[in-house]
Amino acid sequence: MLKRTFLLPLLLASPAAVAQTVSGDPWAGERLAAQQCAECHLMGGTARATVAGVPAFQSVANDPNVTELGLRAFLSTPHHRMPDIVLSRREINDLIAYILSLKTP
Repeated sequence: MLKRTFLLPLLLASPAAVAQTVSGDPWAGERLAAQQCAECHLMGGTARATVAGVPAFQSVANDPNVTELGLRAFLSTPHHRMPDIVLSRREINDLIAYILSLKTP
């Protein structure tokens, strides 16, 4: 009976509620993005030009194929089009939380 009592809240929790427990700090992620990413990625209402072909964070967030797990994998491995920026696990969590916070309904 103890196992059922423990598992029930987890089974009833929505995916959004569960994701919030593993996500980072979106405000810290926004600061990190402004420092490390804004030269190429458009952020918010910024009028700054971006590198051709580089998606705005808003576009990334609204892409139905983008998931927390996918962003984590992408940010944890080097890519030929991105500078070699090494992020800590906390920074990755924060950046993911920021990007996903931009998703519009």
